[in-house]
Amino acid sequence: MFASKSQLVAGLKVTATQKSPPSVKPFTPVAGPTVWYGDELREEDLECHFTAADLEELNSVAAAVEASGIAVENITKDTFPLPTLGPKLQAIHEDLIFGRGIRVLKNLPLGLGHSMRHAAVSLWLLSNYFGKQQPLTYSGHLIGHVRHDNGRLKRISNLSRVPLGYHADNSDVVFLACRAKAKSGGKSSCVSSHALHNEILRRRPDLHKVLATVFFQDRGDWWPQGTPPYYVSPFFHYHADTLGVQEVRPNLDDAAKLSPHVPAPTAQQKEALAFAQEVAREKRLRFDYQLEPGDVLLNHNLTTFHSRDIWEDGESEQETRHMLRIWLASPHGWPLEPSYAERWVTTEVGKRGGLDCPGLRPHIALDFEDYLADQQAWLEKHGPWATTDHLKQGSIPGLTNSIPINELLQIQQQQQQQQQQQQPTRPLVFVEA
Repeated sequence: MFASKSQLVAGLKVTATQKSPPSVKPFTPVAGPTVWYGDELREEDLECHFTAADLEELNSVAAAVEASGIAVENITKDTFPLPTLGPKLQAIHEDLIFGRGIRVLKNLPLGLGHSMRHAAVSLWLLSNYFGKQQPLTYSGHLIGHVRHDNGRLKRISNLSRVPLGYHADNSDVVFLACRAKAKSGGKSSCVSSHALHNEILRRRPDLHKVLATVFFQDRGDWWPQGTPPYYVSPFFHYHADTLGVQEVRPNLDDAAKLSPHVPAPTAQQKEALAFAQEVAREKRLRFDYQLEPGDVLLNHNLTTFHSRDIWEDGESEQETRHMLRIWLASPHGWPLEPSYAERWVTTEVGKRGGLDCPGLRPHIALDFEDYLADQQAWLEKHGPWATTDHLKQGSIPGLTNSIPINELLQIQQQQQQQQQQQQPTRPLVFVEA
């Protein structure tokens, strides 16, 4: 039986009832383990604890990798397997994809008591059992640093303390590992995007229909070669009897400025996006979790949205929030609606996700300063158009993950109206992306 793998990890409660996605018909409620409500979960429902023997094996293999001098990105589960821990990770992986879509791995050798290389090697060894690592910055990093850069790049949301709206990353699975937590704040928050689908369908079916239609979006820094500076994608993706949910960014007006072929967003589109964020922030839906050093939060991006709270760092490294992030293409990936390729590069199982940008070189920068330097060099060479000015509206001291998205949209609408007063109105023209 599929559920028998629960015996592999102490305390692991398998949530998947089948080894396939839930069957979903368009504009009908989703049923099954991918639909959950935060106020019904306890922390122990998500946590996976490992034995002393498991951790000894992980540390031993990590030490062997370090002694070999091999580059982290060249480690595979064939060359450096985890014979005892590996099957447990595979069980967690399958349950993540076909079950609840959220897990927390506990007490791993990732904190400041371990070198950065040991932490990165350990995280990579674990991630090998969840799929193929994909580039998550436009300069090609395979492990991302989430840490405040004190305004040096001024563009990247994961390098600032800006509270983020609920969203999904460009991959089947995302790892978020805690190396050090902040002095205060920085809590992660997750919501079932399938439960969000059901709530919007029940409360506002008119806006639900809007969210299933296409939105023109600004690519920002992520420009695959030969593509226009915008792309087209819905919020709810119905495809092959499955449902994938991918957030639509609130900066719709920015996309409309990029090309005369991009229509201005409608008031109903803006209302639908604001409503989706409002519902996701409700206490009944969301699950908030404070990661401790050594914890890894796992999300399945087709069924789970995540966000984070604003934070304040202290004076020491121990009070400076530092997370490590990996995007993974799962071999158990669901069928994807074709427009996912606009952000995921391809829809091919096992290869999809990540970024495809000019000059991208897959690699790992263990040192945070090197990580920043790589991105600054890329921006200077390839990204003079890049901006995240729309995020600056959210960096208001005191805001939590209850960021008022509707207020941001109102600001953007006012800016658009001012521009329209200064320029002649152009016709709305829809074209193929």
